[in-house]
Amino acid sequence: MIFKEFSQNKNHYEKGQVFPFLVAVIAVFLVMAMITLNLGQLGIFKTEVSNAADAGALSGASVLSSTLLGLGLKSDMMSGRATEVIIPIIISACIPVLGWVIVIILAVAFFINMFIELLHAMGDSNMGWTNAKKTAVQYAFNNISVEEPQPTFESFLSNAYKTTPEKLTNDQLRIYYDEYMKGETGSAVRYARSGFSNFMQDIHNGYWRDSFGKVEPGDYSEAEVNSGYGWNDKSSGGGNSYSNGDSYKNYENWIEVQVTGAGTYAINFYSWIAEILNCLLNFITGNLSIPWYLEWLGFGFIIETTKAIVKGMTEFMPTGIDFAGLELKDRTKAQTDDNPLVVKVTRYKKPKDLGVWKLRYGEVSASGVGVAFREHTDLDDEETIRPQFNPGQLITNIFGCKGSDWSFFDTERHLFETKLTHAY
Repeated sequence: MIFKEFSQNKNHYEKGQVFPFLVAVIAVFLVMAMITLNLGQLGIFKTEVSNAADAGALSGASVLSSTLLGLGLKSDMMSGRATEVIIPIIISACIPVLGWVIVIILAVAFFINMFIELLHAMGDSNMGWTNAKKTAVQYAFNNISVEEPQPTFESFLSNAYKTTPEKLTNDQLRIYYDEYMKGETGSAVRYARSGFSNFMQDIHNGYWRDSFGKVEPGDYSEAEVNSGYGWNDKSSGGGNSYSNGDSYKNYENWIEVQVTGAGTYAINFYSWIAEILNCLLNFITGNLSIPWYLEWLGFGFIIETTKAIVKGMTEFMPTGIDFAGLELKDRTKAQTDDNPLVVKVTRYKKPKDLGVWKLRYGEVSASGVGVAFREHTDLDDEETIRPQFNPGQLITNIFGCKGSDWSFFDTERHLFETKLTHAY
């Protein structure tokens, strides 16, 4: 009977053979979907880290551009005071005895004032770099997401007031809930906010610690600043590095921000006497010559010797013998365009278990490099804070060494732009 049934239905033996193939295809599609999801999430993760590094670098470089503008304006004001003092000094020098006493008093007072201004400028430079690093750290943290759960209202009541909702009246619940939502009072700041919020609010012990260097004139920050925050997911019991005071890398999730840059700008007094000597050197080079027969007899050394003497006076004249503003010691792009602020952001996130699949994040890093560069690149020199008008320029313009296109104070020459040179 069985064989008879078998022989009668032999044409239907292939039914169901496609089912294993469908199972295999579905399995492949599921794996591909999981991989795509993982790669997509990882791409978003990396983009977020990169954006945070770029935001930190640009914000820090913006602070540097403001610092250089301030130094340039201070240099202009010092130049103006130098010009004001020269006129009464020249007049007083024409008066015997008493006039020379006045000259000495004016000169000493002026020199003391200029040295104080130089010290202030150095302090502003130090503060500018420190504040740039501080701003870079702050903006990097603010531009990256921290999926840390906020403490619950019940947790807030338990920690702040040692009570539960059942023990409170409706009016008390309303008052405490408003306090919990606003997070402004002392108890709310401590118990209602997330650890990351408190970390960002606490300047001295949070994202910017005292060990990095206080933002005050005359203080140097470290060349490299590292700040970090770590936290556990709610499913793991919570907890964070700020509240517990331990290493952020001990946690399931953490963010690290590293900022590297200079400590200050190297500043000198601007020497207008050197400016006049350069003018004299250019004049000798372009206008003085001797007849060919004297040149043939070897008298050309007179011109060359004169040029060598003037050039030597220009290059080796002691710094600070005249005071008419400020300049950077290196008058090229080395202190501005080639002096970047580097921000590196590293983010770690534990793998997320989806049951049949784990989203693997791991440790991802990105860096941004910001720089403050001179806005007017068509200017002849690379100097950034030298004064536009000064006694030296007045004299050199009178003798035609620089032409007639000049102004007393041109603040636009101190303007800077900020750019992200590259990211990686």
